[in-house]
Amino acid sequence: MNDFLRGRGWHYDSIGFAAGIAGLGVFLMQSSAGYLVDRIPHRRVMLAGA
Repeated sequence: MNDFLRGRGWHYDSIGFAAGIAGLGVFLMQSSAGYLVDRIPHRRVMLAGA
């Protein structure tokens, strides 16, 4: 991804910021989803809804 964005004219600090925000988003969503999966007893219904 770094080479692709660098080829598009992005600066290194912008690439680092974008990667950091993406990592933070993954952390927040994955933690929330994990908490929900652990607390909901009907996992098949949740899987069907997803």
